[in-house]
Amino acid sequence: MAEVRVTTKDEEPEIEVPNGPRTIRWSGTIPPQKWMLLYTKIFSKYSTSPDLKLEVSFVLRIDHDQADAKLSETKRRLRELGLDDGVSIR
Repeated sequence: MAEVRVTTKDEEPEIEVPNGPRTIRWSGTIPPQKWMLLYTKIFSKYSTSPDLKLEVSFVLRIDHDQADAKLSETKRRLRELGLDDGVSIR
């Protein structure tokens, strides 16, 4: 018996090996009031694992008049954190 799984090019294919390592995944929307709790209760426990991979995306609607200033500020703060500043505005 064989298993075939179709994934997008950004997804890593997963092959389950009996008694081998397994992967925990979760995705969802978190209200801002719970961001730190999520880190404290979940991510801090795994923060020393080289296998922890955390991906973040955010969407924020802002007034047209503030868009350029907010974009510049966000790019600057991402660079200060040593992160990619590839932020876009539509």
